[in-house]
Amino acid sequence: MGGTTLAWEIVQACLLKGKKVVTANKALLSKYLPRVIEILRDTPKARLCFEAAVCGGIPIIHTLQHDYLGDSISELRGIMNGTTNYILSKMESDNADYAAVLKEAIFALECQRCKNSSSG
Repeated sequence: MGGTTLAWEIVQACLLKGKKVVTANKALLSKYLPRVIEILRDTPKARLCFEAAVCGGIPIIHTLQHDYLGDSISELRGIMNGTTNYILSKMESDNADYAAVLKEAIFALECQRCKNSSSG
């Protein structure tokens, strides 16, 4: 569910009841992250899984939370954007021109926006 109004009402209600919530809603996380952190701190049974909303869906959150517990990580650097990853991968795998792949990516994003706006 996209958006930040109804989606937030549902996510907040579930977290406050100690439920596990899975979301890929970047807008919701961006707008309400401080409140989400507060709810998670105050509601021990509540869980928020948001890996699909970051780094183009690369499974980095789970990896950091479980595989590097003994390490002190102070910084992550790199291209962590699905569109950029798509463009660079397509350029490498197809030996494609940047301008052509960028145009294709923009078209795909516009199609997704239209689909999302028409689905309510």
